[in-house]
Amino acid sequence: MIIPLKEETSVQPAKGPPRVLVVDDDIYCREILRMRLEMAGCEVSEALDGAKGVDLARRKNPSLIFLDWSMPLMDGWQVCRILKEDPTTRHIPIVIVTGLSEPLSPYGDIKNLADGFIQKPWEISDITAALERFLPSVKGVRYGR
Repeated sequence: MIIPLKEETSVQPAKGPPRVLVVDDDIYCREILRMRLEMAGCEVSEALDGAKGVDLARRKNPSLIFLDWSMPLMDGWQVCRILKEDPTTRHIPIVIVTGLSEPLSPYGDIKNLADGFIQKPWEISDITAALERFLPSVKGVRYGR
């Protein structure tokens, strides 16, 4: 189940398929997310660590980011903070994906940064709910294309 952390947030539809960025050091999580997102008609970019995720977010300007919380080099909190403080990326909804029951941070409350939260192991319906909430214009969300 997706837990919204902020008021309703969605992105204005852009020309072409919505671009979604998946940032996760677990190749299997990235692969499953990518397949589900592509079934919904999204263009997917992947990053295996937080630093690459920040770089891709700035270069690709995705419509939505699925962000793992626990990663090497730069964790999800750091990525989220960097992207939400950057005027060019702060508008992008970020959904934290984590095995923790609540994404805790010694740096501050994640609810002030992220837009949603999904606990691992997640179900396909959790991803569908995130797409419906943050990218309502996506075609084929419920059943694929």
